[in-house]
Amino acid sequence: LRAAGNVVLAFVIILSGILTAGGLRLAHAPEAPTVRVAGITVEYPRDYWEMVIDQGTPPEEARRYTEEVAALNEALFATSLRAVHGGAKIIFWSEANAVLYPETAEAFFAQARDFARTHDVYFMPAYIIFRYGEATSDNALALITPEGDLAYTYTKTKSWYPTDSDGVIHSVETPYGRIGAAICFDMDFPGFIWQAGRQGVDIMLVPAFDWEPIKPYHTQVSLFRALENGMAVVRQVNSGTSMAVDHQGRLLAYQDFFTTADRVMVVDVPTQGVRTPYAVLGDWFAYLNLALMAFFLVAAFRKHRV
Repeated sequence: LRAAGNVVLAFVIILSGILTAGGLRLAHAPEAPTVRVAGITVEYPRDYWEMVIDQGTPPEEARRYTEEVAALNEALFATSLRAVHGGAKIIFWSEANAVLYPETAEAFFAQARDFARTHDVYFMPAYIIFRYGEATSDNALALITPEGDLAYTYTKTKSWYPTDSDGVIHSVETPYGRIGAAICFDMDFPGFIWQAGRQGVDIMLVPAFDWEPIKPYHTQVSLFRALENGMAVVRQVNSGTSMAVDHQGRLLAYQDFFTTADRVMVVDVPTQGVRTPYAVLGDWFAYLNLALMAFFLVAAFRKHRV
């Protein structure tokens, strides 16, 4: 009984210490200035993955949708302009929202750079580029600075389609903190997103594309990355639930694709995150617990044998 009591006492002391430290961290977190971020979704007129990409992207099939794709992309720019007028300084689109052809991509990026420069915003279009004759596409994003320069591009890494991603999370220092990005399913992998924590990312932009049966759960999973790495996360979702949280996990914005007619989520996000033990040390605590569990199991077994 005494041994069991000692174990219970140790557990209570450790748990109390964790809860106290967490409460103090929440209560005394420094206030930071905010920046207005706009996440934008324009609904697809059809499922281009199923109808084009999954069929091997025959050029003649893909080109059937040239006019409606052009209208989709222009709607994205027009909606982004509304966000500018609403005071947004950072604007990004949901996963693969712009649909591009290899022959139209260059003109699209020129238009995107001109948009960022004209309106003095950080602009992150998320897009797919058809690959003719392949059952895949370039599912990517590009962050463009207010000067019209390309800060970085990123291709989705954790995908059920083949991907050319280099597996590196990119970020850039801005007047609104360090801005990083990942795409949808990438956020389900703590060890992968740990890169953002090590880089000191303050705001993580996450273009995503879900479907109704997994809302809001898929977004909620990704928000744990905010707590782990001490960064705000804004996840803009086509066919799902869009959310934004600060580095403490406090909900800043929520939008349901299926009940919202105008799918623009505008939110004021803190420009400064915090450094967390996880961002510095990674999964050491989980590994330590596994090692201790193995040690105690072996010790108990050996004691029983004796």
